Amino acid sequence: QGKQDVGILDVATGAFELVTGEGNNESPTWSPDGSAIAFVSDRDGAQDLYLMRPDGQDVTRLTVGARVTRDVSRWSPDGSRIAFQIAHGENYDIGLVQRSDRRRSELASSSAYDGMYTWSPDGGHIAFVSGRGGSDDVYTADADGQHSLRLTETPSLNPAWGSPR
Repeated sequence: QGKQDVGILDVATGAFELVTGEGNNESPTWSPDGSAIAFVSDRDGAQDLYLMRPDGQDVTRLTVGARVTRDVSRWSPDGSRIAFQIAHGENYDIGLVQRSDRRRSELASSSAYDGMYTWSPDGGHIAFVSGRGGSDDVYTADADGQHSLRLTETPSLNPAWGSPR
């Protein structure tokens, strides 16, 4: 397997530019306002979450030793926080990092799988899949990880927020 990098393609001109260099860099995701790209890299020896400008400049390490997986991270709608997948051996949990001060917390952490997460449109909640109830069910929690609520009791995948009718 070759080295992974993040590149930017200008669809209007066809110009392509690699914007990452050191280490393996993957799973890029644009901030809601387009001013930054979050991506996963092992450039400092551990799989962590980084932030950069779209031109590849001002690379900032957001997590240290977080064991971030390749699953694409999810920005909060206001761009202030990023949810990401954490690997604990064979188990997976969901972490959060504040963009401004790099403060990290765990949103969903259990001895079972926690993943497939998505922010509510207002950024106040996250829906996710967890195996903590014996099957992969959909849960919601406040954006700080509090008040977790099980929504389904049948195996479910990839929750998404809808708009009211």
